[in-house]
Amino acid sequence: MGSNNWAVGPTKSSTGNPILCNDPHLSLTLPSIWFEQQIQTPDMNVYGVTFPGIPGVIIGFNKNICWGVTNAGWDVMDWYKIKWKDAAKTAYELDGQWIQTETRIEVIKVKGKPDVIDSVLLTKWGPVVYTDAGSKKQDLAMHWIIQDPSDKFEMNTFFDLNKGTNYTDYRAAITQFPYPAQNFAFASTNGDVAISVQGRMPIKKNQQGRFVLDGSESKNAWQGFLEMDEIPKVLNPSRGFISSANQRSTDLSFPNYYNNGDFRDYRGTLINRLLEKKDRWSVEDMKALQYNSYSLRAETALPAMLMQIDSSTLTANAQAIYTKLKNWNYNYDSTAIEPVYFDVWFTCFHKMVWDELLLDSTKKYVAIPSDESTINCLRLKPKSSYFDLVRTPAIETAQEIVQFAFDSLIYYANNQLKVKDWAAYKDASISHLAKIPSFGVSVRTSGAADIINAHAKTFGPSWRMIVELGKTKMNAYGIYPGGQSGNPGSPHYMEMIDTWSAGNYYELKFLDTIPDLNSGYKLIQFKCNESK
Repeated sequence: MGSNNWAVGPTKSSTGNPILCNDPHLSLTLPSIWFEQQIQTPDMNVYGVTFPGIPGVIIGFNKNICWGVTNAGWDVMDWYKIKWKDAAKTAYELDGQWIQTETRIEVIKVKGKPDVIDSVLLTKWGPVVYTDAGSKKQDLAMHWIIQDPSDKFEMNTFFDLNKGTNYTDYRAAITQFPYPAQNFAFASTNGDVAISVQGRMPIKKNQQGRFVLDGSESKNAWQGFLEMDEIPKVLNPSRGFISSANQRSTDLSFPNYYNNGDFRDYRGTLINRLLEKKDRWSVEDMKALQYNSYSLRAETALPAMLMQIDSSTLTANAQAIYTKLKNWNYNYDSTAIEPVYFDVWFTCFHKMVWDELLLDSTKKYVAIPSDESTINCLRLKPKSSYFDLVRTPAIETAQEIVQFAFDSLIYYANNQLKVKDWAAYKDASISHLAKIPSFGVSVRTSGAADIINAHAKTFGPSWRMIVELGKTKMNAYGIYPGGQSGNPGSPHYMEMIDTWSAGNYYELKFLDTIPDLNSGYKLIQFKCNESK
């Protein structure tokens, strides 16, 4: 799950009130993954969204505090190669001794068919997930953090946040959250803004877990977990704001290795740049920021690529595309064609640079260098030997590789491209959970995966929330791509999708008292039987 959250304190707010924003990026489905609600009890009054069937609010606010979450991306799963004593796998080697293998029988129910019986081999490290002979992952045991006992219960975090009144309550609540590690953003009517990485962080050696570990040596085990006061957090930073977008939680001076390598830094870098640049932020500014479709990847890559093209040699058609890209503002707007041209060009370029690794990846697992590494190589080391096509006897240059990729773009644009803008090319949709085509919907939106408005083909901002916490008045807005009903025949099944696609919001009306039954609000009342 990729996501954004940020908050500005009183010194960065146009009203002097803190403002918190959150938009979790998930696979988009109908019915929606989220259910919006306000819950009032004698000791709680909270508004936000939750997963259907889960008590309490997961992301939301009350009259004192608000909070939002993003995935911290810590590496909390390692793989261990097991050495067996015999073909029957009755025991495995550990520190020079044979340890008896445990076997767990699992019965998998299949509708309309006989049960599937699976025998799972268990080791000190965890279950042996892959046993098929010849598999690249054969005899690998998985150690996952949820296998380690914990006295923490994640729902207590949200129960206590729902009732929280200040920073102290927030800290006490989130310390009960065991996994997966999340970035909990926070703001309060006291003017505090904070962010804490929360979750059990294993103590690892440097680079531990990047590759398969030797399961025959116990020295490769985790060395415990960080204490709560050692986990990254910040309260009221001098810059006046906090943020996270799944990027690294710390700089490289942080002493514990956690291998946050699954998410790229484009969103986080741009969010910080924009929040830093503007002195005062309003709720309307925050709405625009959540829908920001500017591409930092295009900003860094495109000028370097255009420099390699001799525009005087281009055909009229190629010249037109070159000029469009040269004048592009780097926004992935739904009605723009330039994002299509750039994506096709950069994808071709990336594949040509790393062609030897891509060819080898069919035989073994190979990590392909990231977009950032490829861009930096072009900008800083254009004479690198990586700029060569292995399928040709010649030794190409960076300029030639960029030109070849541009030629591929021109061919594609002239002969294969059937759409006129980015939204049509992206072909985004929101599918029914059961993949029933008639119960899903196509959507036209701006944005892309590495952009603040991170809407790709099938995933994106599943809930957008903006909350300004005033001492006397709440100013809150939200939107999600779905509706409150899970019934495809209901008018409330997908009633917010058009509003969400257009970049608009509705007001989140926080009610201080139980509304009158005739007020027009949907009210569900529960009465507890205190005698039981």
